[in-house]
Amino acid sequence: WAFLVDNTPSKVVAFDLKNHRSFVGFQGHRHRIDALISDKTGTLVVTGGVDNTVRLWSTNQTAYNQILRGHSYPVKRLAMDDEGKYLLSLDDSGNLIQWDVSAKNDSLVLANLNTLTFRIAYSHDGKQLATGGKDNVIRLWDAKTGRPIGVLKGHTGSIE
Repeated sequence: WAFLVDNTPSKVVAFDLKNHRSFVGFQGHRHRIDALISDKTGTLVVTGGVDNTVRLWSTNQTAYNQILRGHSYPVKRLAMDDEGKYLLSLDDSGNLIQWDVSAKNDSLVLANLNTLTFRIAYSHDGKQLATGGKDNVIRLWDAKTGRPIGVLKGHTGSIE
């Protein structure tokens, strides 16, 4: 699968690369979609938008499976662990939330970083998170507790 955001109106176009077909797969955000990610298998698609929501979609159906609410500002970044069980969402205010995808809205507010954070990611084992931004620093976090565990300095430019 490959996915493309078309913000006129806000929708995701899905491309089935194996069978050479495309369809307008996912509509539901009330405003622009700023973030999109899928799991490794391409069966779960996640979008984040200016409507302050995160939406989970299945490529087996065109309706959204779940709406995750918890942000007060537009969602600008998403990251998923390798197993597709946990999801990170970062909004314009720097609010970072971790969601347990299988637990229906179970979330942990990890941090209020700052508005200059541009990247979020999980470690391969899913035990740590990394954030980086305009301050040229990568911060490491414990994924289970949300506590900071380290800082990596030395970059000469922003982490984008």
